[in-house]
Amino acid sequence: MPFPLVLQRRASAALRHHVRRDIVRFLVLLACDLGALMVIRWASVLLRESDVVGGELASVLSSLVPRGTYPAAQLLVSLFLGLLILGNYRAGDHRRNPRNVMLGSALGLGLIFWARLWAQFSILLLLGFFITTFVTGLALVIERSVLDAIVRRFRLQNPRGARTLIISPSDAIGGILREPIFEDDSEFQVVGYLTIEKQEIANSLGCVDDLINVIDAHRIDTVIMSGPIDEGLFDGIAGLVTSAGCHLFSLPLAFSQGAIEPSLEWRRGVPLLGLTRPGLRGQQLVMKRALDIVASASGLLVLTPLFLVVGALVKLSSPGPVFFSQVRVGLGGKRFRIHKFRSMVQDAEHKLAGLADHNICTDPRLFKIRDDPRTTRLGRFIRRTSIDELPQLWNVLCGDMSLVGPRPPLPTEVALYEEYQYSRFDMKPGVTGPWQVSGRNKITDFEEVIRLERVYMRNWSMWKDVAILARTIPVVLRMAGAH
Repeated sequence: MPFPLVLQRRASAALRHHVRRDIVRFLVLLACDLGALMVIRWASVLLRESDVVGGELASVLSSLVPRGTYPAAQLLVSLFLGLLILGNYRAGDHRRNPRNVMLGSALGLGLIFWARLWAQFSILLLLGFFITTFVTGLALVIERSVLDAIVRRFRLQNPRGARTLIISPSDAIGGILREPIFEDDSEFQVVGYLTIEKQEIANSLGCVDDLINVIDAHRIDTVIMSGPIDEGLFDGIAGLVTSAGCHLFSLPLAFSQGAIEPSLEWRRGVPLLGLTRPGLRGQQLVMKRALDIVASASGLLVLTPLFLVVGALVKLSSPGPVFFSQVRVGLGGKRFRIHKFRSMVQDAEHKLAGLADHNICTDPRLFKIRDDPRTTRLGRFIRRTSIDELPQLWNVLCGDMSLVGPRPPLPTEVALYEEYQYSRFDMKPGVTGPWQVSGRNKITDFEEVIRLERVYMRNWSMWKDVAILARTIPVVLRMAGAH
């Protein structure tokens, strides 16, 4: 069959597949959103009943959100419009972003609320609007997170991801397949890859000369190009792929591994790829620092009795000081002294060299030992319960650390870093962070630690910090990954 006819036939099949997936995704997300909103509305009606919550509380809630403020039909339509306008039904990570969902909820509720506010303004009504927006947005964020987890579990058992073909130089394919997006089939079901070299490589489906036949034979509907590809060849591949109705993506490995975040900007009709370094700036820094000061000061005050008890036990359990101080590397490469309750024998650091062979991490930039012989009996307990980390609240109050952030490494570890790994110093190190709540010491791959921290910094929000702090509590209580 002439290749133009092959392309036209595949284009129709690919288009039907993409449209079907988009419709199913939209309808499922919409149905779950509507269900969550109806539950919220039912709960708000119930909370205004004096028989349920008591007369005084019911009266306060009725003053904040009077009956009839959000009629059911208007509520569902306006919230749908708000979420739609903010892009919360699009494909990709945008619909999972808590900030976008919150803004969409605020816009949707505001479409109804502004008329009542203009007609009878009061501080109580305005406060009620903010409370309603927060509760609604939070419920939608939770609902979408649960839905995402269910869909991911279903797809792992019954792969429904886009049938994907990768085109790249043969020496780059290993790095591409290790990207997190290809860890499961929930987004892209990788059928195989083609090399840009003319000769056939083992385990590949062929080279770019076989592109049309491979798209047709393997029912490909998505193509991802990556690595250095000649401009003329790139244009030729793009023309064939789009003619076949396939979605075409370019995966810039240099950006995904480093500290650069790409974004597309249009200037006078010309597309420009903006390359920026993700991190906290301006108002975000103020917000994060305010949370650190309030929480660390409160924690130190409340935990003072526990500090006294643990300090006395440490002193009685073994010779040496109560606190252990060690030089770590923080924001911008600045060195500072981190403080912990001492959990090891007094000369523990002098014995470190003899334990190098016991490191459970294959990468020397991470050092973890199971059943460390230097740990005291009390030390094993306070390490497993993370009590030894509590004095770091003082580091947070002093400004050397944050409550949430990357892990603070040792200078000897930093000396082994590659250039792109210095991105973790764009933010203050944290008492807890994405590494701790995602597996703690069970994660022994340094590249995975860097990836988790990079994703956290790129998508930082106050909600993300609060979520990590909330997730830290059950991780500590279960002593998950601690040793």
